[in-house]
Amino acid sequence: MGGGGTTGLVGAALAVVLLPWLWVVLAHLVWPPRAVPRAFARQGVNGLPYRLLVGNNMEVKVMCAAAGGEALDRGSHDIVPRVLPHYRAWAARHGRVFLSWAGPTPTLCVGSYNMARRVLADRVGLFVKPDPGPTIMALLGMSPGIIHG
Repeated sequence: MGGGGTTGLVGAALAVVLLPWLWVVLAHLVWPPRAVPRAFARQGVNGLPYRLLVGNNMEVKVMCAAAGGEALDRGSHDIVPRVLPHYRAWAARHGRVFLSWAGPTPTLCVGSYNMARRVLADRVGLFVKPDPGPTIMALLGMSPGIIHG
């Protein structure tokens, strides 16, 4: 008698463990990158294509490295070309409102003050400030346990 029954049991157990994991991977890494751009395109917002796991991070790195070598105009307060060169390039290509990807997370970039104000005013409570964490609080000179009013 061979171990055919044991092999089948191990295969079934492996399938029970791997199928939920595969579902989570599909739900987080495959579905949103396909559904989100379609939903925004229906509203007239276009953007950059998604690249698996890295999003547009590689393009950002290349553009920031190229901008780092440019001479800095010390008389200008316009820091966007130096700090966010990718934003300026993408806004020129896709318009003032466009979709980009920070890894697997979609990011809606809004370059219109009126639209940003309208979105934030119309959606009260939906845009919660993230917790900055103890490092940022220390940089601001605040102890993480102290709440300043």
